[in-house]
Amino acid sequence: MCRQLRPKCVLHDAWILACISCRLRPCMLILQVLNPPRPGKKLAVLDIDYTIFDLNSSAERPEELARPFLHEFFSAVCEREG
Repeated sequence: MCRQLRPKCVLHDAWILACISCRLRPCMLILQVLNPPRPGKKLAVLDIDYTIFDLNSSAERPEELARPFLHEFFSAVCEREG
């Protein structure tokens, strides 16, 4: 009979945590919270480049950088999560 192996919890493995910390150290950012989270509301994190704006565009004005249907997307999200 094949015995089942339990997956190891990586949260308690010092070597794995050290490797992750070493990899992330150059990428660490200091984030400033501008507005506190709203209790009971969800948070959407969006990538600016190619999700919200087309940064490779040859547009001359900021409003021309907006991706197609961006405003409709934001309206739908706000309406749903209100």
